[in-house]
Amino acid sequence: MEVFLKGSADTIDGQGTMTFLNYRDRCFGVTNQHVLGNYVRPTKEKVFHIALRKHIPIPGRLLFKSTKDNPDFPFDIAVFLLDENEIKKGGKIPINLEAEYVPMAEHEQGLAIGFPGIERHVRDSLTMAHPLYHVVAKCISASDRQIILYEELPPPRDKAIRFGGMSGGPIFRLNGN
Repeated sequence: MEVFLKGSADTIDGQGTMTFLNYRDRCFGVTNQHVLGNYVRPTKEKVFHIALRKHIPIPGRLLFKSTKDNPDFPFDIAVFLLDENEIKKGGKIPINLEAEYVPMAEHEQGLAIGFPGIERHVRDSLTMAHPLYHVVAKCISASDRQIILYEELPPPRDKAIRFGGMSGGPIFRLNGN
């Protein structure tokens, strides 16, 4: 019975967002290292799933991870080599990194996309719902190490607004053109 419960609403310890990228005909999944913790590979105790059309174990392997404490690569990042066919079967198209890239600058608008864990809920006995959030905010700081978006929100009236679970999601630069 324990095998059937892995990945169910009652056994999910945390949630993050993974960004799918295509670079030189390879598919990568990028998230934050803090989402993974001490994960290296799937074990009986811990399995990471990607919620595509259904929950599937991560279809690939962890290539690299680093914390902010690593003096050689001080980024909160984890990179997976993925099976692109599995990602596409799940309805996702990886972002092509070889297309033109313009870095985010201060005072520009950014679009952050992800799946806040507070919004995760059981839809029915076989289906979990992970609502997708699109958050637009002004960039107040941008460097090769981090992008900080900030926006004042009016106080919520009917529910808490928390963005935990969006770690690892993409941030897109919105230009005026």
